[in-house]
Amino acid sequence: MSIKDDFSSSMTDEVLTDMAGKFFGDRKELENKIGIFREYAEALSEKAAQVNARAAFLNYLLMNRDNAVLFYESLGITPSVFLIAGIISGELLPPFVPSAFTVRGEFVRLAEWAYDRLQRTCDDYMNGNEESDGEDDDKHGDVNYRLLSTMCDLINQDVDKVNEDVMPSQVLYCFKRFNTESDIKECVTGGGTFLGDDCSLNRELAFEKIDFDSFKLKKYPEIPPLSRVKSKIETVCKKLYAQNKEEIRSMMADLKERCKTRLA
Repeated sequence: MSIKDDFSSSMTDEVLTDMAGKFFGDRKELENKIGIFREYAEALSEKAAQVNARAAFLNYLLMNRDNAVLFYESLGITPSVFLIAGIISGELLPPFVPSAFTVRGEFVRLAEWAYDRLQRTCDDYMNGNEESDGEDDDKHGDVNYRLLSTMCDLINQDVDKVNEDVMPSQVLYCFKRFNTESDIKECVTGGGTFLGDDCSLNRELAFEKIDFDSFKLKKYPEIPPLSRVKSKIETVCKKLYAQNKEEIRSMMADLKERCKTRLA
């Protein structure tokens, strides 16, 4: 082999190595991004379950659907997404029922506590929470709906770029052009395949865009912090107490016992 042929072969190997590295590297990087997105989506689903649990406890305090609708509408909140029922486990209970001079006062304060927990959890789900109190922290603690939605858009842009810029047929065509033995063999045997941009290889190896809606992640409305609606909560809860005095007294007594049992 002449020096010229040796140099040409070396250059060919380098070009093919770089091309293969980019092709497989870009695809691997995109696969990793999609994998991370799916992990984050699963973590966000767990956060959604926490929001639902907080809403279920608040609705339990409000006793029935009509009262819950009245409560949310009094605060300027569309109630439909929060009208959730569920089993009230010990994890949802406060360490103790907030103290007050009257049962009515205890009921109002407990409703405020439950609303505050719902609002904070909902805000963390939608926007993230920089002031984490350590509760429910994990390796995906910063994931939130808006972040995940943005990630989805960016990854789908990468999907378009990888599918269009580095087509498998183009890479294979370049390899075949540099492979003299393959060319000779195809000429002798009559082999060879058309590798246009619309070939089946490209379609089979193309990445699919992420369908964000398929993950069925709720988009909760922004709800105001407790400090902005505390007086409204007090007003509506006092009204509910006046209309359901005996039922609320019984519920509060039961919750006090359950809190004691939890601490025992």
